[in-house]
Amino acid sequence: MKRYQASSSMLLVGILALCLPVVARADSSWVWISETRPYDVLPFVVVGTLLIETLGIWLIPRVKKPLKVFCVTCLGNVLSFAVPYVLCLFNPVYDFAQVMESHFYTVGVVFLVVTIAIEVPIEYYLLLKETDRPKALLCAVILCNVITTVAVAAVERTLCYGWWV
Repeated sequence: MKRYQASSSMLLVGILALCLPVVARADSSWVWISETRPYDVLPFVVVGTLLIETLGIWLIPRVKKPLKVFCVTCLGNVLSFAVPYVLCLFNPVYDFAQVMESHFYTVGVVFLVVTIAIEVPIEYYLLLKETDRPKALLCAVILCNVITTVAVAAVERTLCYGWWV
């Protein structure tokens, strides 16, 4: 039992170190070099994400209702994208206008964790009755979300680039 606690603790510390790096940039600001910002590519990313996730979740575990898969995937994606902004609305430390015009990349490790924490339970439990392969459904939901999040991060960092000055 103690072995599992130690490995769980090490995994948690590793995830937190990746998600919450300690970086200070005093008297500096972010400047976009490219004319493209992360929100400029958002419509294309949304279409690609919904297509990949819907097809993956429909085909891998053989879910019976493709329209339901699409609707559930849309719901999961809307909630996973909206929750961080809603939380910022109720946090007195953040100014929502500053968050919307953020100079940081939108998608990163924290976004992946939020996506998995929100989308996986929603999509899994709402589609569980529609398949005979629940393990394949769970794997497909996680795999599709990881693939699309990593792809979106790659697209953002390829098309949108800047630096601290």
